[in-house]
Parts: sequence; C-alpha cells; structure tokens
Amino acid sequence: MRRSLWILLALLAVLIALIFFLKKREVPLVEEDLPPVQKFLFAEKESPIIGLEIETEYFSLSLARGVNGLWVAVKPEGAAVSQGMVEAALSQLRALPLLAENLSLSPTDVGIGSQASITRVRFAEEGESAFRVGYPTPSGRGYYIQYEEAKIGIVAKDSLDAFFRLLDFFE
Repeated sequence: MRRSLWILLALLAVLIALIFFLKKREVPLVEEDLPPVQKFLFAEKESPIIGLEIETEYFSLSLARGVNGLWVAVKPEGAAVSQGMVEAALSQLRALPLLAENLSLSPTDVGIGSQASITRVRFAEEGESAFRVGYPTPSGRGYYIQYEEAKIGIVAKDSLDAFFRLLDFFE
C-alpha cells in the first residue's frame, strides 16, 4: 500500500478516536449572565384602572374614570385634569419595577409609618391595591414600599418619581 493511504487511514483513526473522546467527556454547562426576570408591582392586575388616590402629609388627590371614560378630579374637587398626563402616570404605575420583595424589615425602620404617603389604585375587576412609600434606599436607586398589606419591598426610584410628577400638575 502506498504511504499516503496509510497517512489517510491514520488521520481517520485519530478523527474517530477524537469523536468518541469528545462524546464521552462531559461538557460543563455554563449559565449565561441573563438579566433577572423583571417583576412589577401590579403584574397580576390585568383589568383597567378606574380610580386613583394619593395621600401625603400635605396633599390629597383622588381621580376617577367617569362614565364617558375620561378622568375626573374628585379631590381637589373640580380641578382641571390633563387626560394625557393621567394616562402617562398610570402607564408608569403599571410598569413600576419591583426591585426586591418580601424583605424582612420593620416598616418604621424604612420610613413607613402613618406619615408615609399612600397610593390606592382601584381596578375594574380586581378590587383595590395600595402601597405606602418610605425612605430612599442607601444606594439611591429605589424607595422602600409597603404593599399587599404588610410586605416590604423596593421599587425603582426613577419610575416612582416619574409617577409622582402627576402631583406637580395638581399642586
């Protein structure tokens, strides 16, 4: 036989051995650094928002969706309502990221007491949900909140600030 044929057979044997070796060897699975799944404060609520109340130490606002579908100020009574601004604020509220949930902290330690602002959101079919806002987090990226009666969590500061700009319109 020719020398080139022996070389070809040797290469084929090495290739087959390599294939068997690689198939038997376990390749460790490397988890990619995927971003965590984003959770939202009102993720489970799917029905339309029909009412909104915001109470702070200094200010109180109550809005309701009228029979014609437009937003009406209940408190302060007769205040002008910018429909676009209200809808934008509610969109921001629906997309409010929950950065941490079910923290084992005392509400008073994170600034959630009777003086904390409270926001109540009424949904068409799922009743009412409320949250109280406490201190900013030490990192400055979020606010502590109390939601679902007694749970403590953290929401994104930028998102909540954008929502509360709605108050600026009514002051």
